[in-house]
Amino acid sequence: MLIEDASIITVLGVPVYAYGLFVMLGVVLCMTFLALCLHKARCPKGCVPLTVFCMLLCGFVLSRMLFVLFDGSMRNGITLKNALYFQGGGYSMFGALAGALLGAYAAAKCVKAPVAKVLDAAVTALFLFVALSRIGEGYTDIGISRPLVGSEGGASFFITQGEYDRYISTYRIEVLCALACFLLCLWDLRGKHRHGFTALKGMLVFGCSQTVLESLRFDQHMKFSFVGVQQVLAVVLVIAVVVYLGIAAGKKGRKWLIASIAYLVFMAGAVVLLEFLIDRSSISRLVLYGVYIAVVCVPCVMGLKMRSLAERK
Repeated sequence: MLIEDASIITVLGVPVYAYGLFVMLGVVLCMTFLALCLHKARCPKGCVPLTVFCMLLCGFVLSRMLFVLFDGSMRNGITLKNALYFQGGGYSMFGALAGALLGAYAAAKCVKAPVAKVLDAAVTALFLFVALSRIGEGYTDIGISRPLVGSEGGASFFITQGEYDRYISTYRIEVLCALACFLLCLWDLRGKHRHGFTALKGMLVFGCSQTVLESLRFDQHMKFSFVGVQQVLAVVLVIAVVVYLGIAAGKKGRKWLIASIAYLVFMAGAVVLLEFLIDRSSISRLVLYGVYIAVVCVPCVMGLKMRSLAERK
């Protein structure tokens, strides 16, 4: 029995959840691309099916687990029955991505495949999953911004017209960002880079962009007050990748690493302050988000610079 309030699409005469359909298409496209990449990389026999299985299993489990623990609709009354009510929906995108990468890492270790190569392919492929999943959010109530105040006009590609207000279609911006990250990683795979560095580049750019986009969302999905759990995870991802690249750069990147750590401390405080101002002040949100973008672009540039230095070692 399908949930009546959910958006339904009929495919070959069979009614299915619209969002679930796009998630499934994203999974299929992601895993197909991954299989092609691993086959081209001449990974050991059994690597492809095991990697696909582990990514799907770990991604699903961690995605659901994070949602159950951190979403307001669940965390105040967690029961085993509610946690296992999968058909009712409720998943974490960051949980799915983190779980999938953990699954890819475990699978590579099991079959003694080059872990860095597998992760390069996995990260690149996962951006296809993100893009299709975000398209599916157009059939849900998530993925939109705060109501646009003092704005008139109808709907457009980046604007959703609700019953009473207009909203920025954040999910569509996220589709474009995911495709941009995919193309960036795909281009990187064509070049001669250290194995694993394509994955790090993709995660860094995704983390920086998602820090802003999670702020732009106003759907209360996995949020505590005005701070989103997935936004915190995006910031943590940026910090982890930048510090790792600084360490990988060795002596050549020591000054960059020190500067990056100092800036990351500043950025963490700046993100909290900007979130507070966006939520509680009368300052133009256009101005605040302009500052927001500038703030998160800096560690991205620093990380890519240290990546370049690390590759020269």
